[in-house]
Amino acid sequence: MKLHEFLKVKTALNDDLLSDLVSKFKKKHLKTGRFLLRKGQIADSYWFLEDGFCRSYYVKNDVEHTVWIEAPGELVCEIKSLRLQIPTEYSIQAMEPITYYTIKSEVLEQLVSESAELQAFMVRLWETRFIIAMDGLRAFQTMGAKERYGYLLKNFPNMEKLTLYQLANILGITQSSLSRIRRLK
Repeated sequence: MKLHEFLKVKTALNDDLLSDLVSKFKKKHLKTGRFLLRKGQIADSYWFLEDGFCRSYYVKNDVEHTVWIEAPGELVCEIKSLRLQIPTEYSIQAMEPITYYTIKSEVLEQLVSESAELQAFMVRLWETRFIIAMDGLRAFQTMGAKERYGYLLKNFPNMEKLTLYQLANILGITQSSLSRIRRLK
């Protein structure tokens, strides 16, 4: 999905405000394996993915733990680092070549402060992300591995982009357990 289309659908901005907002974003490309953000950096931007997938992950005891997949048509940021201005614990890495738009947080925040429509959009965006996070937390606390796998595929079909290792990692199970679950489906 293109940035202009995303904002037109998600916001109630008039054409002038929409054009002004879109003009503040810079279009960029990133190769597979490159990073939007690395552990230890302080986030200062929002990114909109036009094409390609990214993954957010952290490393503990030399093991990578993928926590999320960012898909085309999503607005991406590392909100904890961005809001608190602290080094991030996560890396956001391109899983394939990506095309994205970037905007510095202070630029977006200035625009948001000037537009009730943009304020409403940002509130809806974060409410939706919070609901998704809470539903995911509940699912992972109350469901078995097979149910968690079904939940992920039903609610987040982009998870199919993950390698067996990454998907098993998100589910908190071994690769062999995931292979068994897939065979039984």
